[in-house]
Amino acid sequence: MQERLGKRRFYALAAAIREHEAEARLDPTGIEPHDAELYRRLRLICGEL
Repeated sequence: MQERLGKRRFYALAAAIREHEAEARLDPTGIEPHDAELYRRLRLICGEL
């Protein structure tokens, strides 16, 4: 049960970060390098790279 709760929280956090990444791409100033690294690491952890 705790493991499922942890997974749900992780995926909810990942979804929130992806949403933030998508919104940041619309900003004319672009994505900050440290944010881009965070997004890259999230994709790596989630097996998307």
